[in-house]
Amino acid sequence: MVEKLRGNQFFSKCCSVLLTALLVFVLKRTHLFTFTMDSLLPYVFYLFLFFLIEYRRELSWENIRRRLRPVPLLVNIATVLALAKFYTCYEFWGYAVLCFIWVLVVLVLLEAVVPLACARGPYLWGGAVLALLYAVSTALNESYDVNVAVVGIVLTFFWVVLFRRCFLLADRLLSDRRFCIHERRGGLWVFVLCLTLNILLCVPAFLLRYPGILTGDSLHQMAQILGQEVPSNHHPWYYTMLISFWFRLGSALTGTANGGFAAYTIFSLVFMAGCFAAAMTVLYRRGLSPFWLVVLEMAYALDPIKQQHSLTMWKDIIFSGCMLLLCVGLVQAENTRRWYLWFAVLGLLVCLMRNNGIFVMLMLGLALLYCRKFDWKKLLCSYLVIVMAYVLLINVVCLRLWGVKQTEAVESWSVPLQQIAFVISIDGDIDAEEYNMITAVVDPAAVREAYCEWDADYVKNLVRPNEEIIKADKWQYFRLWLGIGVKNPYGYLHAWFEQTKGYWYHRVQYKVLESGGTGFGMEKHSLLPAHMTGQFEEFLFDYENETFSEYYSLGLQTYLCLFLLVLLYRRKSCWYAVVPPLGNIVTLLIAAPIYAVFRYAYPAYCFLPLGIGLLLVAGRDENATKSENTAANSCPADTKCDILTIQ
Repeated sequence: MVEKLRGNQFFSKCCSVLLTALLVFVLKRTHLFTFTMDSLLPYVFYLFLFFLIEYRRELSWENIRRRLRPVPLLVNIATVLALAKFYTCYEFWGYAVLCFIWVLVVLVLLEAVVPLACARGPYLWGGAVLALLYAVSTALNESYDVNVAVVGIVLTFFWVVLFRRCFLLADRLLSDRRFCIHERRGGLWVFVLCLTLNILLCVPAFLLRYPGILTGDSLHQMAQILGQEVPSNHHPWYYTMLISFWFRLGSALTGTANGGFAAYTIFSLVFMAGCFAAAMTVLYRRGLSPFWLVVLEMAYALDPIKQQHSLTMWKDIIFSGCMLLLCVGLVQAENTRRWYLWFAVLGLLVCLMRNNGIFVMLMLGLALLYCRKFDWKKLLCSYLVIVMAYVLLINVVCLRLWGVKQTEAVESWSVPLQQIAFVISIDGDIDAEEYNMITAVVDPAAVREAYCEWDADYVKNLVRPNEEIIKADKWQYFRLWLGIGVKNPYGYLHAWFEQTKGYWYHRVQYKVLESGGTGFGMEKHSLLPAHMTGQFEEFLFDYENETFSEYYSLGLQTYLCLFLLVLLYRRKSCWYAVVPPLGNIVTLLIAAPIYAVFRYAYPAYCFLPLGIGLLLVAGRDENATKSENTAANSCPADTKCDILTIQ
C-alpha cells in the first residue's frame, strides 16, 4: 500500500514537472492569449490541470456521468465562448481550437471533482462581488463594438463561474492538505532570525542608495523641520517630527546632513524589517510548516520593492509598517485589558502616520463588532482612547499650541472636484444658476484647460485659494454636486473611474518608486564598488519597469485581498485581519488624489505574505461545519458540497 502511494505521488510530480515545462515553453515561444489580470488567466487554467492530476482518482467515467448534468455543461461551454470572445488573440486558428478544447475539457472534468452547485454562502456572494468589480472596470475601460451593458453582463457571468471555481478548489486543497503542524509558544528566536536576515539582505540596497531616497513630499517636510516653510499637517505633522528626531540625531553625531538622512534611513529599514519579522513570528506561533515559513520570509526579505521602499522617506512606508503590526495584533487577539491597550496604541499610530488612518480604524471597528469575538465594552473603550487622543488632544489642541496649519479641506475633495470638472470639460448639462455657483469659486474656462482625468491636483490648485467659499456654504455646494450628478450620471461615473481605476482595475500602468532627489545638504553616492553599482542599477531598473509592472498590479492586489477575505471568513479564521489593508483601499476609492500610486496601496502589498500564511493555517470550525451540513442536501447526488464538509 505504501509503495502504491509513493508511486502515485511520483506520477503526480512527474506530470506537474512536464506541465510546468510546457507552460514555460508556450508562454515564451507563442502568444496564444492576451489576457487581462496581467497574464494571470493562463496560469489559473494550468493550476486547474494540476488540481485534476492531484484528484485524478475521482475522474472515473461513472463519476463524470453522474455529476455532469446538462445545465453545468452549458455553463462551462458558455464560459469558454466568453473566453474566446474577449480574451483571445491568435495568429493561427488551429491554436485557438486546440486551446479552447483543452479549456473546455478542464472545466468539464473539474465539474466532476468540485461542482459549481456546491458553492454556498461566502463563495457565492464573494464570487459575485469580484466578478462585478472585474466586469464593470473592464467594460468602462475597454472599447467594444457592442453595448457596454451587454459586455458587462457577459464578463460578470464568465468571472462569477471562474471565481467560484477558484474558491472551491482552494478550499478543497486547504481541507485535504496540511500546511501547518501545531501551534507553538515563544518564537523570539524566529523574530530575531528574521529581523537579522531582513536587515542584512537590505544592506546592499542601502549602500547603493546611500544615504537614502528623498522624495518630493520629503523635501517639504525637511523645509518645515529647518524652518523654511510654515508647519503644516498636510503631511502628518507627527511623522514630520519623527523625521526631525532622527535627522537631528544623525546630524549631531556625524556633523553632516548625510549622517542625518542616513540615521532616518537606518531607522526606517530596521522598523520595517521588524514589522516583517513580527508577521513571520505570528505565523510560526500559529503552526505554519517550516517550508512555508521560509517561502513567505523570502517574499519579505528578498523583494527589491520592499527593500527600496524601506529606504524611502515617505509617510506611507511607516504607515504600512504600523498597519502590518495592527494586523499581527489582530491575529493574536485576546480578550484581555493588555491586548485592548496595545490595540489602542497601534490604532493611534496608524491614525498619526497618515490622515486617512482614522477612517481605516472606524471601518475596522465595525468589522470587529460584527464578528462578535471581541468584548464590545472593552473595544469601545479602546476606540474612545483612539478618538479622544487623536481628534481632540493630538490633532486639535497640540497642533494649535505648536502653530501647525491644518490640512486644507480641498485635499479630501479630489473625486467630487474631478467629477464636476469633467462635466464642465465636456460641456455637460449644467444650468445658469449652477454655473454662477461654480464661477464664484473658479473660472470654468480655467477648469477646462487644467482638467487632467488621472490627477486631481490641477483642479484642486485652482479651487484651493477660494475653498473658504465652499466651506462657508458647504450644504449648498453639496447640493450643487448632487444636482449636476443626477443630470450627468455617466459623466460622474467616468470621472470617478478614471480617478481611481489604478486601485481596482488590473491593467493600469503605474510608477513603482520615484528615483528620489537631493537637497538640504544631501550628497547621494553609492558605497558599492563601481561595477556592482552598475549591475544593481540595471537589475533594479529592469525589475521595476518591466518584470514587476508586467506581472503585478494594484488592481490584482485588491482582488487578492478580497479573495483572502472571503476564504478566511468562510473558514472562520481571523478574517478581520484583512480589513485594515482593504479599508485603506476603500479610502482611496473615495478620495484618491492620483489614479494609481503604488505607495498609497503599499499596506496591502506588505500584508499579502501574512495573509497567505493565515490562509494556510486556517483551521476548521466544527460548529460552522455542522451548520453547513444542511446545505449539502441541496447539492446534486454524490457531490462533495461545500468543501469544508469533506475530510
